Amino acid sequence: MTDEQIEEYVPTFGDRIAQSTLVGEQCEEGEETSTQSSQSKEEGILERLQEEFRQKFLKEKKSSRYESLHGNQNAKKNIRRIELGWLHKEWGKGFTQVKSQNGGGTRHLTIPCDMKMKDLKQVAMDLFFEHGQSGKG
Repeated sequence: MTDEQIEEYVPTFGDRIAQSTLVGEQCEEGEETSTQSSQSKEEGILERLQEEFRQKFLKEKKSSRYESLHGNQNAKKNIRRIELGWLHKEWGKGFTQVKSQNGGGTRHLTIPCDMKMKDLKQVAMDLFFEHGQSGKG
């Protein structure tokens, strides 16, 4: 069997080398009998590898978020607590934190875990920018 044919069933290069080494060692040790040719032995190994990959693929497809994180109590929560602050970029100085007295500060929020970044950005805009305008100009 050529390397291109094996590549269809064993996608990673390292696994193909390990498989060919295994087949070579088995032939050298004399495990090959007269009734089983090396061709059929390679096919048997490829069938086993295919079955392993199928089982692995099906297992990954079936596992849900909660099954894979069994025992992780934080992963089961529907809400999370975050700290949200305002970093203002000033030319030549980089980013500086805007303090509470200037309309910034750190806010502690409870948000749902499935909240998207664009929704969180809108919440931050509403908190820190009154009427959509920055206090910094």
